[in-house]
Amino acid sequence: MCTLKVYNKAETEMLQARNLEELMKVARWLKKHFEEHPEDRELIRDDLGAIFIRRRAELQPPETRQARIYLRQWFARKIGTPRELQATIKHETERAYLIKGHALATPTSTCRHCGRRLTHPVSVLYGIGPECGKHYHIPQHPEDVEAIRKMIEQIEYEGWIPKSAVEVFEEV
Repeated sequence: MCTLKVYNKAETEMLQARNLEELMKVARWLKKHFEEHPEDRELIRDDLGAIFIRRRAELQPPETRQARIYLRQWFARKIGTPRELQATIKHETERAYLIKGHALATPTSTCRHCGRRLTHPVSVLYGIGPECGKHYHIPQHPEDVEAIRKMIEQIEYEGWIPKSAVEVFEEV
């Protein structure tokens, strides 16, 4: 088989592969061809390698990572969530994260929404002060703490978060 036919066959089959198994079958066939015809290796290897790498990235299921994200105040206000999120990172670019997540309600001495210092015991327990709590219709009664925590954790966000808006990023 001439070099051009080998290249065309490998390229076509790589681009038509429907899953990783089919793509790896083409790679094994090509490896065997290169072992039998080492002179072809230098002529077509680099270009097919780039096609293989791109196609493998397209066929691989995306890796999902879990993270705890603490947002800067301006961005939390913009998207209407508390500042701390538990998130699944669906995609990451150089400048942003694509996430799906929900708010967290863990005890803290600063408001998760605005960053002010908290003094009221109920506010400290779920991390949102009385003023910011009004935005989420959160009552300030000590007996409602567990219900309030569940209510906060039901706040969800799905979308892009610029890395410049992330104050703390912890993979979990």
